[in-house]
Amino acid sequence: NIYHSVIGVPLLDRKDALVGVLRADNRMTLESGVPSAARFEPVHLHIAQIFASKLVFLIESMRAFAAFRSLMDNIDKSPDERSIHDRLLDTTLQLLECDRGHLLVWNERTHELVISACRGSSEITIGDVVPDRSISIGVLKSGEPALIPDVTLHPAYYSANPTTLSE
Repeated sequence: NIYHSVIGVPLLDRKDALVGVLRADNRMTLESGVPSAARFEPVHLHIAQIFASKLVFLIESMRAFAAFRSLMDNIDKSPDERSIHDRLLDTTLQLLECDRGHLLVWNERTHELVISACRGSSEITIGDVVPDRSISIGVLKSGEPALIPDVTLHPAYYSANPTTLSE
């Protein structure tokens, strides 16, 4: 019995973008202690699909770690705090696949949230204080992360860029 069976499972990231393919060829079993060809069954496909989802997580984690390592190397070469904040924001936006964003830092002296790095078009710039009525201030006060699918429906949304739809 020589079977040539194959399982192929796409490796899709959280945005359903193709990361790769997991492929397994020629299932083998032991018959009386001797390796023997066997066919893949639906249960094997299910196992491969579960494993593929874990592989995607691992691949994404390795990519994020590589980006973090590169960031740390660049920080060592950065001349000042502003350059470091720029690199931190750039790396974060790259990992999150975003086209714009802000890094906001708490100023202990003035007790205000201040923009320390900015990418993309916005009415607020580096050094500006974040308005009290904003999603960012809400996150600061609650200490909890926020995922806002449509900012135009959020009562605390401050429109620094009218093309932003989610935060």
